[in-house]
Amino acid sequence: MKTLQQQKGLTMWGWLVVLTMLGYIGAQAFALITPVVNYTTIETILNNAAEDPKLKGAKPKAIAAALLKKAKFNNIDDFDVKDSKTFQAKKTKKG
Repeated sequence: MKTLQQQKGLTMWGWLVVLTMLGYIGAQAFALITPVVNYTTIETILNNAAEDPKLKGAKPKAIAAALLKKAKFNNIDDFDVKDSKTFQAKKTKKG
């Protein structure tokens, strides 16, 4: 019978389990890269559009066209400018 001091490292089956778990976690992390990059790109486009002097006072169709053009330029195809929840105007108090 082996004592605890004589047992060093993992067996072949132990390594197989560890590498399988690491491979699964790595595959899941790799699958999240594209949505995260798309989200941050859209967030940047929308934040820059809010500060763009060319778009201040522009009509909604012109703003939507500019946003769509910037999204297409960044290879984001699933960005829908016709989504009503995305482009709801916020009411501000004029004081």
